[in-house]
Amino acid sequence: MFFNIALFLIVAAIFIAVYKPESKSDAWIFSLVIPIVLLILVTVYYSFSYGSETNFAYSLGTAIADCLASIIISFITLFKYLRKKYVAGDQFRFPKGLIVAIVVFVALGLFSGKRLRFSAL
Repeated sequence: MFFNIALFLIVAAIFIAVYKPESKSDAWIFSLVIPIVLLILVTVYYSFSYGSETNFAYSLGTAIADCLASIIISFITLFKYLRKKYVAGDQFRFPKGLIVAIVVFVALGLFSGKRLRFSAL
C-alpha cells in the first residue's frame, strides 16, 4: 500500500512540475483525471499479472481496493498544488514537503515489506 501511495505521489509530483493550469477548473479536471488514469493502468497491470483466469471486473475491484487511499491522497495533493500554481503563477516553488512525503512512503513500504518477510520465517 505504501509503495502504491508513493507511486501515485511521484506521478502527481511530475505532473505538478510540468503542467501549468490555465484556470481553477483545469486544476479540478486534472486532479480527477490523473488518479483515474493511474487506476486504469493499475487495473490493466493486475489483469496481466493474474493471467487469463480472472475477468476484468475482478481486476478492477482489486485495483480499486488497493488504490483507494492512493487515489484520495493524490487527488488532494494535485488539487492543492495545481490551484496554488495557478494563483502564484511564476512565483510557484515546487513543494519540498511532497518529496519528503514520497521518500517517507517509500521507506515505509520497504520497512513493511521487510517486516512481512521476517514474520513469515
